[in-house]
Amino acid sequence: MEQLMVENIATVKWERYASHREKTSQLITALIRPEPVKSMAILGAGSGLDLELAQWQSLLDQITLIDINGQLLDDASAVHPLVDFSKVEQLGAIDFTGLYDRLDQPGTMNDWVAAAAKPTKITDRTFDLVVSDAVFSEMINMIHPSIPEGDLSMLIRTLRKKHLNDLLSLLNPGGVLVFITDLVSTASAPDLLQWPEDQLNLMMEKLLIDQNFFAGCNPYAIVNDCENDTALIENISRIELTKPWLWRVHDHQLNLVYALVMHKNPIEETS
Repeated sequence: MEQLMVENIATVKWERYASHREKTSQLITALIRPEPVKSMAILGAGSGLDLELAQWQSLLDQITLIDINGQLLDDASAVHPLVDFSKVEQLGAIDFTGLYDRLDQPGTMNDWVAAAAKPTKITDRTFDLVVSDAVFSEMINMIHPSIPEGDLSMLIRTLRKKHLNDLLSLLNPGGVLVFITDLVSTASAPDLLQWPEDQLNLMMEKLLIDQNFFAGCNPYAIVNDCENDTALIENISRIELTKPWLWRVHDHQLNLVYALVMHKNPIEETS
């Protein structure tokens, strides 16, 4: 009975996520096809409800799914019956924040910022393509109830830079990082429901001007991090901001989503 309930919920979400899944699939597939991409890691993969794994497996030699929730990764085989999971690496119980063990511990904001700055070792493997699949806002949501009083913005900036560095460390030279994140939901931006798809970029600009977005998810602040942080700028050759799209997360909630595509510097040839 419990398994049937899980499968029914997955079916409902699979159908609800169809438009979002199509957008992410188009974006990622377009990066796989023209490039010599043989391997891909997806952080925040969960059970893969917003991923076209069967399509990508036909194009890649290696897919690695990574999530803090190992049970969701186990459920992916039911969601994707056409995928050969004997050829898919799954890494569960991976805490991208590096702060999970602190959630029930006292400490100052300075303690949390220092802990957030420490790199997270995700895997020794490296990849041609790495996808952060709406992970960052969930990282903030996970730790937010336990954060001590203090300058929250400093913690978020530190965690964001750490996450970007962790992602880039997973990339082979010349590889591509796709940083997908939700920016805001209809809970605070109900006008999203009224805007046509071809004008969502204008809506995003308005939301940014109005300071109406999830903490740490301003794309221009992220680009600014990359352009002004030495560790980041030395690794990135160029950054592209995609047009935003809508993701129906629940029956009565849509999130505005965008992606930053970052190209890691190739190894310079020496003469």
